[in-house]
Amino acid sequence: MVFSRNPVALPGMNYKDHHLAGLIWPVESKRTGEKYSVELTERGWKCSCVGFQRHGKCKHISEIHERMISDD
Repeated sequence: MVFSRNPVALPGMNYKDHHLAGLIWPVESKRTGEKYSVELTERGWKCSCVGFQRHGKCKHISEIHERMISDD
C-alpha cells in the first residue's frame, strides 16, 4: 500500500478530528479487479491507486466520500 501524495479534502466533511480518521477501506477496481486502499486522514483522503498518485484524485475516493456524506 503506497500513499505518497498529500491527501485531498473534498467538500462536505470536516476532516480534522473526524472519528473515522485512520480508517482504511479496501476497494476493488470495477474495470481491472485490482485492489486498492482508500484512507481517511485528518487532512483528507488518500488512495493507493495510480490515478491518485499521478493526479491527486480518483473514483475510489469519490465513491467512498459520496457514501459518507449522503443522507441515506
